[in-house]
Amino acid sequence: MEALVSTVKAKRVIIFGHSHVWALRAAWKTGSFTPNTDHFSLEIPLCGTKQFPGDLINYNARGAEQINAALLSVLNTHPPAGANDVYLASVCQGNAYNAVGLLLEGPAFDFVVPGYEALPLNDGADLVPFGAIKSLIQRQCIGLTALMHRLSKLGYAGIMHFEAPPPIEDGDFVAEKLRQNNEINNSTAIVNDKYVRLKLWLTQTLIMQEICDAAGVRYVREVPATSNEAGFLADEYKKDAVHANFLYGVELLSCCERIVQDWNH
Repeated sequence: MEALVSTVKAKRVIIFGHSHVWALRAAWKTGSFTPNTDHFSLEIPLCGTKQFPGDLINYNARGAEQINAALLSVLNTHPPAGANDVYLASVCQGNAYNAVGLLLEGPAFDFVVPGYEALPLNDGADLVPFGAIKSLIQRQCIGLTALMHRLSKLGYAGIMHFEAPPPIEDGDFVAEKLRQNNEINNSTAIVNDKYVRLKLWLTQTLIMQEICDAAGVRYVREVPATSNEAGFLADEYKKDAVHANFLYGVELLSCCERIVQDWNH
């Protein structure tokens, strides 16, 4: 009697990105996350700026776009064609919103995000047009926009982009963590109002949704059940001033597994 050979394709996810990937790698390396389904595996070959340095997209002498050399090496090692379905999961450049307003180094400002008008305004702050804030964050996402379009043309079974976790509500916690890492001193810089930081993150999510939709990439804004009622990162998932811990990594990897298993179903 001939042995039955499974025709089920294995689903493999290649995860890459910058500092927010550390939570995922910690969850994976410590065994805190284990897949719940058969025929599923993942690899995290690029984690942080040391392993993934430079711009996401470079340009040669003729002006042609070229994918970051470190990422291109990974893609060449994990081609889309083969016996298994290969998916890509980006966790790149999640701190654009923090670069714009984690710290308040000038006059206080605030703004209104479309769809989130109920969020409180900071009394006494200068009201800035939403378009101006959106433009500031968009400028930092030019490389990511080009990368998503390039990746979408390579023939992988699917491409995901995971948003960075929402900001931490407790500004004193954020300030203390920044001081511990020598990222803030006793100058006039202070941690921005919590709702301003939340609005900046929400603005980033709107931008990322637009980028991913235009490129045909699946955008994952939030990991379920990791935010508190106000929309900030829940306390049990915070690590430092802007990053989540390995417990968040477990939730994100579980979310990634569910998405892949249900892809196109």
